[in-house]
Amino acid sequence: MNEITAKRMEEDLLASALDHHAVGRLEQAETLYRRLLERDPENLTALHHLGVIGLQMGKAGAARTLFETVLTLAPSHADAHANLAIALKEQGNLARAEASCRRALELEPAMAEAHFNLANILRDLGQLDEALPAYRRAIALKPGDPRAPANLGAVLLQSGNALGALGPLERAVALDSGQIGARCDLGVALRHLGRPRDARDVLEGAVRAHPKSLSALSLLADLLEALNQIDQAKPLIARALKLDPRHAAARMTAAKCARREGRLEPALGLLDETSVDFPTARSRAMLIGERAQIHDRLGNFRQAYEQSEQSNRISAEANAGLGLDPRRFRRDIKRATHCLTRSWADGWTPSVAETDQSPAFLIGFPRSGTTLLEQIIKAHPMIETIEERPLLSSVEESLLAQGQAYPECLSELGGEQLDQLRRIYFDAMETFSGPRQGNRIYLDKMPLNTLKVPLIHRLFPRAKIIFVLRHPCDCCLSGVMQSYQPNDAMAGFLNIESAARFYSATMDFWRRCQDVLQLDCHMLRYEDLIEDYSGEAKAVLKHLGLAWDDAIQQYREKASDRLIATPSYHQVKEPIYRRAKGRWRNYAEFLEPVLPILAPHATAFGYDI
Repeated sequence: MNEITAKRMEEDLLASALDHHAVGRLEQAETLYRRLLERDPENLTALHHLGVIGLQMGKAGAARTLFETVLTLAPSHADAHANLAIALKEQGNLARAEASCRRALELEPAMAEAHFNLANILRDLGQLDEALPAYRRAIALKPGDPRAPANLGAVLLQSGNALGALGPLERAVALDSGQIGARCDLGVALRHLGRPRDARDVLEGAVRAHPKSLSALSLLADLLEALNQIDQAKPLIARALKLDPRHAAARMTAAKCARREGRLEPALGLLDETSVDFPTARSRAMLIGERAQIHDRLGNFRQAYEQSEQSNRISAEANAGLGLDPRRFRRDIKRATHCLTRSWADGWTPSVAETDQSPAFLIGFPRSGTTLLEQIIKAHPMIETIEERPLLSSVEESLLAQGQAYPECLSELGGEQLDQLRRIYFDAMETFSGPRQGNRIYLDKMPLNTLKVPLIHRLFPRAKIIFVLRHPCDCCLSGVMQSYQPNDAMAGFLNIESAARFYSATMDFWRRCQDVLQLDCHMLRYEDLIEDYSGEAKAVLKHLGLAWDDAIQQYREKASDRLIATPSYHQVKEPIYRRAKGRWRNYAEFLEPVLPILAPHATAFGYDI
């Protein structure tokens, strides 16, 4: 056989192998690649494609060896670097995988697949901020591929940016409606954005398209439970548990439904058999926190408190890499408190916002009863509430982006800049509530906007403020026994001492605001609200300039159709109960060390400690 004939045979073998490979006939392709290598052991194409088949068959070790062989022969083979990165990632060697991916992109910067894989590696490394631009570059280079927008949306959602995740997830689903992960994430994003009906439509569509998807079934069931539609949630839970009796998320939702129905022992049994199955520390912490709630309802107070402590320890460990520091947060509060003096506030340039543009603000301390009050007065047809959205934070971020330190910069703001900041606030509001209607009162409900009262007063000096009080011990105890999204503020609830110091710093700040600023404020006590909610609601409406409306009497029915985004969502949909009043006394032994911290505030607010 002459050299030309041999060369032609090798070309035919390679072409046939590539054809088989292209249509998924991997075994036939592998056989032909190996026959080709018997003739030419250094054939780069055959070596590389054998490695690709290894990846496709789940043989990462064999694939890695083949790609490394290619790179020994051809160090600048960009595809081999990119695919070696995948093999290394499969083997858990993320650092080397990242280096291989970056080398591939040095050689071929427009390789969309390498940008996508680099983003996935960075995501696994926990470097979410670095993963985002890599996903965006992959989308720009290959706009028809649904995988990059799906993963970009998932990372943004994981980072707490549901609004940013919405567009990429919608794009991924539009490109490929079979993307079950993207459809589920889209449902979660819509839920976080306060669009429960849209979330339900998306998740119901996911269940119809993928009736055996445990993620879709459990997410839809959890949404229905949060919407108080337990009877509709239970069949979905049953379907999920029939497919996988150990499915942790489905069992968790089943336990929540059982607790809400008063079946406490069965609920506890579901959780006791589930703890080892949760994949993440945060989900395990939430499970143990749910168990603590059930023990509390059963009167097992020591067990309830110990379970809460365990849940918080797991949360603290899970959040260790996030750099959260409740002490730093308290220091920031104290710095702002010292800044707030009469002479400083008297030096502010006049700032008059139009009365009909001023929103009202519902503030207090977490777990003080703001959610219950919001649900009651939201039933009034002239009130639109925006529940726990970062409206003022968007203004503060704008100031920080301009290099201005908050709150010190408030005294330096002029009329034009204040108008611009108001526009930022209202743009953020309309993102969540839609176009404003001039005849309605918009109520911005965010408990810890207490710490932004100077900003509120600077932007809206005529704003109506409603401040909800609750016994300091009950606030702190309830905070410690709840699960929260991780941030510096909520990290203050990881133990009772930190919670008490968080409360004390916040209330020192609030009392200074009352002394220094001329606030139009109505104070309401949670304990009075649960004893006479209609009388307290009338007082709040009067403060807002509104007359009584009988729709207030049906507030629970209206709340049942609404997704409430706070840990109190299931409580405010129940008839008003009094078991939370003075609950701290059941845990007095655990609160005793922090009573000296809380006592001055309890006395100032008229509470017995």
